[in-house]
Amino acid sequence: MPVTLPPPSACPSKFLNLIFPFSPRSSDQLGEAAKAPPVIEKEKCTMATVIFAAIEDDPIERFELAEAALVKTLIASLAGRHPNIAEMLVFREDDDEPLAHNQPLHGHDKVIFHLHRCRQIKIAINYKAETFNHKFAPGTTIKRVTKWATKRAGLDDAEAQEHVLQISDTRTQPPQNAHLGSLKMRGCEIEFDLVRKQLVQG
Repeated sequence: MPVTLPPPSACPSKFLNLIFPFSPRSSDQLGEAAKAPPVIEKEKCTMATVIFAAIEDDPIERFELAEAALVKTLIASLAGRHPNIAEMLVFREDDDEPLAHNQPLHGHDKVIFHLHRCRQIKIAINYKAETFNHKFAPGTTIKRVTKWATKRAGLDDAEAQEHVLQISDTRTQPPQNAHLGSLKMRGCEIEFDLVRKQLVQG
């Protein structure tokens, strides 16, 4: 009889084993075996959990962990990389609160994480004669901080597009996708100037 295979496996590199209920020992049993529907046995497969994470001001790295990896699994895998790794908090990009250590790393809509010793980073943003203060999580992107700053400064959409954050007393303008916690800072504080973009002269 024709054998109907199940839908493709979630692990395309794995094959399905077709096992007959018994092994034929004679021509008669061979005929019986041909009539008996096979038992379809799927090979077990596990999917790796792939994430991207940075420790404070280190570059973002790719990590491949077990499918059931938890936040504490990531921290344990980084033992020895940083003297205070066990005390680090793990933030998902642009989230305000850290993840619990028993929370799974898979199933998130974002797979970029940031590990930092600070729960919040205090920022001061200078614009003209004013200074705006706020606190953000270390995994917050510069894009989000800039959006908050331009709104706080009362800039309309067009003006906001013409301004960027520049670390005070430097000429460093962090990229929009950089995490706040990836910047060099004093303790858990950093200061910016909200400045107009420099036009490149052609």
